[in-house]
Amino acid sequence: AGFAAGIVLASVPAGLLGDIIFKPLFPLFFYLDLVTGYFFWGNRTQDLNNLWHALLYPDLATLAVIGKVFLTGAVINSLVLGTILYILIYVIVERYRLPVLKRLVSKNRRKQNCA
Repeated sequence: AGFAAGIVLASVPAGLLGDIIFKPLFPLFFYLDLVTGYFFWGNRTQDLNNLWHALLYPDLATLAVIGKVFLTGAVINSLVLGTILYILIYVIVERYRLPVLKRLVSKNRRKQNCA
C-alpha cells in the first residue's frame, strides 16, 4: 500500500497505516460482504451454511453465484462504510479545524517573534 501510494503521489504514511490496520480485519470484511450479499440475493440461513462447503469443493456455477453475492455485498458495504466515515471525518474536521488552526498560527507567531 505504501509503494502504491508513492506511485500515485498519495500519502505514503496514510497508505501504510491503512494497510497495517485493515489487513488483519480482512477475514471479517470478507464474511460481512458475504452475509450482506446473501441478504440481498438469497435464503440467508441455508445458503450461508452451504457456502463453506461450496468454497471447499467449488465448481464453476457455484463460484459464479458466490462471486455475485460477494461483489454485491462488497459494493453495498463500501458505500455504507464510506458514507459513515465521510460523515464522521467531516464532523471532526468541522469541530476542531478552527481551534487547531488558531493554535498553529499562535505557535508560528511566537517562533517569528523569538527569532
